[in-house]
Amino acid sequence: MYGHANNGEAGWVASTVNVMIKIPEFWYVDDYTPGTKTHNLKICPHAKPGWHHHKEAYVSAYEAFNFDNKGRLISMKGVVPTVNFTRTNGRTWARANGFDGEAKWNLYTYEEHRAICHLFLVEYATRNSQKAVNTALTPEGFRQGGLGSGCTAGIVIINGAQTWSFIPTGSSDSLGSGSGEVTVTIQQTDSSGSNTSTITRKCNRYRGIENPFGHIWKHTDDIISIYEGGWRTYYKSIKPDQFATNKNNSYKPLTSAAVVTGYKTEIRVTPTCDFFAEACTNGSETTYWCDYNWDNTDISEHCLLIGGHSGNGSGVGLFALSSTSWVGDSVAAIGSRLTYLPWAE
Repeated sequence: MYGHANNGEAGWVASTVNVMIKIPEFWYVDDYTPGTKTHNLKICPHAKPGWHHHKEAYVSAYEAFNFDNKGRLISMKGVVPTVNFTRTNGRTWARANGFDGEAKWNLYTYEEHRAICHLFLVEYATRNSQKAVNTALTPEGFRQGGLGSGCTAGIVIINGAQTWSFIPTGSSDSLGSGSGEVTVTIQQTDSSGSNTSTITRKCNRYRGIENPFGHIWKHTDDIISIYEGGWRTYYKSIKPDQFATNKNNSYKPLTSAAVVTGYKTEIRVTPTCDFFAEACTNGSETTYWCDYNWDNTDISEHCLLIGGHSGNGSGVGLFALSSTSWVGDSVAAIGSRLTYLPWAE
């Protein structure tokens, strides 16, 4: 389903650095049963009448790095992912990989993350992405377990400061285009740069995508939400050339959801099988949707963050979402990853 692609491939990229993972074209439908609140997600590689269409796209293998601090986000092995930048800067830095005026290179999008979630759900048949890794297949050939806990056990101290981004990119490359987790050794240092203690953290991978959740929150550029009238309304743009810091006419209402915080027990029912929380009542890291939802009632325009950070513990996962941050926020726990959308203008 997935494949590595280097940006030097003829015909579709202008860069020579980025390592990207193909998210295939597919069609999908969620046959939801209201009486039992059961989701029955179906995926097909061929066009199906009435089903929704995910277009082929590419997601960075690694969390994004601002190359030489020169305003260009890349997917590169052997660096520490960049954090503490705004969506506005991130959008500009992502576009620096392409030709002037085109919108094929972008920050991470909820559209692509949703597709990854759909593929994970069908492959693993679990909503607990943090379930322990189990590489053995069932007698029928189905996946077991999950992607492991990921980098969620706590922040580290580098040069005497609390640090959220510290896993070098490529730490899970031994897994290739597979899934699972590896152990990474981290050297903590004091304010003078002297070594203090050595700790270990997990780095996980899904089909070649490193740290699909945890480590750092991921900015997305196609969703803006607003709290109004007791509900949070999520607006989504499907036009990359019109992605913007503030909501414009390309951002159309996707759904409105209750403002709740906690472990998700129910998601908002939408035609495209989205993962916005409807309820967070008596849930946990191993029940219902297993991941946490963060929200508040601030009436400013908010962005959507995905996956959780290294200090969020068991609340993180593929389905962890935060709607608490303003569209202009830049925080030391927030970075992103790249997307390449060959169909974008």
